[in-house]
Amino acid sequence: MATDGFVLDITDTPANDAELGCSGGVKNPAPFPQVKIVGLGECGTHAVVAVSMGPGVWKRVPVLKDSSPTSSQAC
Repeated sequence: MATDGFVLDITDTPANDAELGCSGGVKNPAPFPQVKIVGLGECGTHAVVAVSMGPGVWKRVPVLKDSSPTSSQAC
């Protein structure tokens, strides 16, 4: 199993900004709201077994704790 993720800039609307916020610091925020997409994949078959999306400021590990397949899902 392997994990990978990426961050996308999305449209700067009041709703997106309120829901996702902007990454970066207070002095240097990102110009657009961002969404982070993190996937868990099987290395041999390249099958994606779990995907999570959230604010661009999320760290990988907490996101994958919510999306890791259980033993019954992995069979």
